[in-house]
Amino acid sequence: MIHTNQWQPDTCGCVLEYTWDDAENQSTRVHTPTRIVKACPAHISMGKDAHYSKVLDENQRKNKAHGLILESMPELVDEVVLDDGSKVKKLKNGIEFKFAFDANRKLQISLTGITSKHKTDIQALVQAKLGSSKIDIL
Repeated sequence: MIHTNQWQPDTCGCVLEYTWDDAENQSTRVHTPTRIVKACPAHISMGKDAHYSKVLDENQRKNKAHGLILESMPELVDEVVLDDGSKVKKLKNGIEFKFAFDANRKLQISLTGITSKHKTDIQALVQAKLGSSKIDIL
């Protein structure tokens, strides 16, 4: 069955509509952009497919950077047991992960509550995995 969803990423003010088919395996499923409901100023002049790809790339870059920190820096992470018994990782209390994009849409991650050595190590990690021109750790 074909489903239609609206997506508003936490990385910009865009709202995008896309379709997907639940008959397809989740690992190979394709999301097809169908409509730009709202475009933020950073993405206003793009066509539908380019718009969706750019917004998705930015959102995934932020999510991947956050995931790399959780997976690679165990000293900064607590494991939380949820009501259903499953476990999730989160940054320890006192550590804040904030993000923004500069005018060129380079991801700027601000981490507070960690040492400058951790920031240097995280910068090297995310740039090696996600591209040196796409992310700065502040």
